[in-house]
Amino acid sequence: MSARPVAARPRAPLPAGSPPRVASRPPLAPDGAIPSRAPPKAAIPSPFAPCCAWLLAAVALAPACFSDGGYHPAGATALTTDDAGTSTTTTTSTTTTATTGPEAPATTTTGEPAPVCGDGVVDPDTEACDDGNADDGDACLGTCVAASCGDGVVWLGVEDCDLGAGNHPSAPDTCRPTCKLLACGDGGLYVGPLGPDLELPTGEEAIDSGDDAPRMIGAAADGSFVVTWHLTGFLAKVQARRVDATGLPLGEVVELLEQPFLQARDSVIAVAPNGDYAVAWQTLLEEQQLFTRGVAADEPASAFKLTGATATSPALGLDPAGALIAAWRAGGGKQTTQIYLRRFPLFTDSENPPEQAISDHPEGAVGSPTIAVHADGSFVVAWSDPDGAIIYRRFTPDLVAAPPVTTGLFVGGGTGGNSRPWTGAVLQPDGAAVIAGRDADGLLVLQRFDAADVAGLSVQVDDVAALYVPFVDVASDAWGHLAVAWSTCGVPGDDASTCADLPSVSSFRRFRADLTPHDAAVEVTARDGMPRPLSLAVTPTGAAAVARVQSDQVLLNMSPVQCPP
Repeated sequence: MSARPVAARPRAPLPAGSPPRVASRPPLAPDGAIPSRAPPKAAIPSPFAPCCAWLLAAVALAPACFSDGGYHPAGATALTTDDAGTSTTTTTSTTTTATTGPEAPATTTTGEPAPVCGDGVVDPDTEACDDGNADDGDACLGTCVAASCGDGVVWLGVEDCDLGAGNHPSAPDTCRPTCKLLACGDGGLYVGPLGPDLELPTGEEAIDSGDDAPRMIGAAADGSFVVTWHLTGFLAKVQARRVDATGLPLGEVVELLEQPFLQARDSVIAVAPNGDYAVAWQTLLEEQQLFTRGVAADEPASAFKLTGATATSPALGLDPAGALIAAWRAGGGKQTTQIYLRRFPLFTDSENPPEQAISDHPEGAVGSPTIAVHADGSFVVAWSDPDGAIIYRRFTPDLVAAPPVTTGLFVGGGTGGNSRPWTGAVLQPDGAAVIAGRDADGLLVLQRFDAADVAGLSVQVDDVAALYVPFVDVASDAWGHLAVAWSTCGVPGDDASTCADLPSVSSFRRFRADLTPHDAAVEVTARDGMPRPLSLAVTPTGAAAVARVQSDQVLLNMSPVQCPP
């Protein structure tokens, strides 16, 4: 049985403007003649032909449904016919590589568009975000990078400012690293200039100014200050009074010592964050002894001896737990003068534990100690060895001591042995110790030692070199910004053994936590002869007060906090 003939498929009409169809023909032979077709192969009869002719006819009709046999590679054109006889042409994407010669580069084309920033579709390989716009003020920058503080672009509604690398934690007139505008409490240094002399009301009696190491002022967390002083005469007195950040008295004078025929000197103070304080002083009636008295809510507790030994130059600190830290010089005669230390509960157990020597110098006399307390209760004691080299030592709250650190700095001298030059020291929030002293060139500097006691940055405090720098004090706020007060006399080259025969100047200056100078040094007072020791305190918010005794008066200079508008 012969196969059923298949009707010829009519051509689809050409679209308007299309070139006419040209019949295909075989390629020409080299001589231009049309090559003959190969003779057809002889048909091979099949035993299945009679019964399967219908199947062959079905196969022959298949192209009427799928002109490409149903295979749709990317980029191929498929012609399909639906049940109504309508033809549809479909093109799928493909990638084709064409090479026009042995040296020609490959050319790649694709039907899928390449990812573009701004098309609203996130390409995970190259984009963090894509919101389809070029607006830099929203959460996605026009570069398809997610907005963040520090990128230099203000994210509207989220950031107040953003100067990128210009953001700074404490510099004035800039944007903070949090991308917030300046505000008190953000870690910046917002303080006003040091004000004029203010006389603290102390009563009618003359104030004694003969202090060796008068840390005579301390600061509480509420922004108040407490000042102590002493009087000598028929009645020896040690007194204290609280003042606010402007220097105005808060409450009355507190009497800490009143005893006839007793000499008292070197009164020093430490103030706890809650406003409690302790005052220590030296008596000279029979032998040099140190006494201390605690004051809670402006009510004095009983006085007691710090040590049974002959001692001078006390220094105090109060840690957050209310424990008193006391250091002093003891020895003399056949015994080498050393630094001794005690830490004990101020109001509950003033007898325990006993004192311990924390220095070890084979001979000579050490300088007056300084105590700096950290918020975690650890502390540093600094002093100078018999040659004037400044040393400090760290202690944990339970009195575990680290080895002594020799700083390479020196005290300033110029007192002639009548008083003891002392050292300025503070602990910053990260545990770094900042020491004030003279460097190898004789310049007054601040030097930072990190929590591992590695020496770091050093910055000059005074822009003018002096012959002697007998007194210096340092204090810091809660963020580690520093205030420095110091006294100098003479200039290098002067021929004087002490400051007594030279003009002297006392000054004040602030530094940010990274030791960048915040402003220029300002003069506090000047006189001919030995300078008056200055004492300095700074509240956690940054307000500062400088205290000194001059002309039988207690004088204060205040530098208040000034918050940005």
